[in-house]
Amino acid sequence: MGLGYVEGYIRHGCTTLFGALDVASGKAVGRCSKRHRHREFLAFLRLIDRETPPGLDLHLVLDNCAIHNRLKVHAWLTKRPRFHLHSAPTSASWLN
Repeated sequence: MGLGYVEGYIRHGCTTLFGALDVASGKAVGRCSKRHRHREFLAFLRLIDRETPPGLDLHLVLDNCAIHNRLKVHAWLTKRPRFHLHSAPTSASWLN
């Protein structure tokens, strides 16, 4: 567990940017957050859900951050089958 995930850790002005891009239209959806927890990630997923037409399947390419693997995130995604998550392998940091 990195320091960024310790409850009460002070980030000293750092922010988290969650971003999504519709490659077909070029439309971007983004949200900045002071915290980097599963709660903020869920808020971002809800934003994508609202901003995207309901008939579309959504493929999200994610890094291997621990917030993507929380039970509440999995529970939320289970109820929304149009979301398809694709995670980069742990050893693929060079993809960044």
